[in-house]
Amino acid sequence: MPITRRSILAAAALSATAIATKAMAASNTPIRLTADTAALYRNIFAIGLAGLARTDPALRVEIAWTRDYTETLQQSLRDKLVGNGPDIGLHAHNNIAMLARRGDVVALAGAASDHIASPIGRIEGRQFGIPFTCSVPVVYINRSLVAGSDRQPASWDDVLALAATSPSPSRSAFFNFATDGSWTFMALIESLGGRIVDGPGTDIAFNTAEGLEAMEILGAFAKLRKGDMLTASQARQAFSSGALAVHVDTTSRLRFFEEQAKGKFDLDVAPFPLKNNGQARIPPSGGSLAIMTAEPSRQTDAWRIIRSLLSREVQMEIMNKTGFIPGLAVFGSDPTVKAALAATPHFQAIAPSLAVLGPWASFPVDNPARADKAVQDALADQAALKTTAKQTLSRIVTAVRNG
Repeated sequence: MPITRRSILAAAALSATAIATKAMAASNTPIRLTADTAALYRNIFAIGLAGLARTDPALRVEIAWTRDYTETLQQSLRDKLVGNGPDIGLHAHNNIAMLARRGDVVALAGAASDHIASPIGRIEGRQFGIPFTCSVPVVYINRSLVAGSDRQPASWDDVLALAATSPSPSRSAFFNFATDGSWTFMALIESLGGRIVDGPGTDIAFNTAEGLEAMEILGAFAKLRKGDMLTASQARQAFSSGALAVHVDTTSRLRFFEEQAKGKFDLDVAPFPLKNNGQARIPPSGGSLAIMTAEPSRQTDAWRIIRSLLSREVQMEIMNKTGFIPGLAVFGSDPTVKAALAATPHFQAIAPSLAVLGPWASFPVDNPARADKAVQDALADQAALKTTAKQTLSRIVTAVRNG
């Protein structure tokens, strides 16, 4: 068949039609958002998306729910491999840097990049994630089970001494080390002035005196309990029922414990102890919203959705209903949200940590989830008094480096 001007024009017209059809199909496809814990976030997201529906009724959102941050990460990457990746992901803060290095999240640009300036989600000067929720570790105290002064503990020695006044070892204290991304393990080391990874981010940095001190603190909790193990959920249930004197856990449980304590026991919340050495800091747990789609038009829509979830109404709902600290209360510029945080009950317990926030690291290995599992297993053995602090640290260092 001879190539003529008419055939070229016809082909061009067909190509343009195909491109337009594809673009129209893409625009009619819901923006996909992957996030964890529907029971926690479904109603919160609904507030922001309801506002978006009033201003942009054509923009549709489809949410894929997961159990936790680890499953969100794994599901997002699996879906991307088969060409059905999410446009937006609510990822653990410590996963953003890894996703940015892999090219799985995109840096915010233009107005989006000016919306928030946060060290959380900022990699090499570019903002890849926006903190949606934050939490810091605190010390929950059941004053009805401990004796002595009402003065809040200022050190780990104080915390352990207070817990030792409880009726029995099994009711004394529990440090929740079984957290997503080895978060409380990392927070304890960094609160002592240590670091999880080295400057270049290529090797671990906690095979140090601070790392050993952290294991000794956890070992002291184990000895106080005489090796009586609890899972994180068992410890939370025990504390909320009034059967545990001291519980070290995340502020994301604050509202739950406040409700459960009513009429049962006198709840006190103390700051997570910080070593006064100029190096102590706290990595916040929580989730960052990040754009994962590579299509510019969908990136624009994704940002509109993220912006709706950063509204004052949504951020206040996070604060009032969950115990999480809204990202904008820490890194944003809305004075109303900031003032509301400062007025919340037990704000004095989180203020010292908020003043020294640092990045939540991820182990510099190909499979951080496997490294996290090795950390949890080692800490569980120490909690059962099967290993010493020095043995536990050595085991974790070897396992993570082999991760």
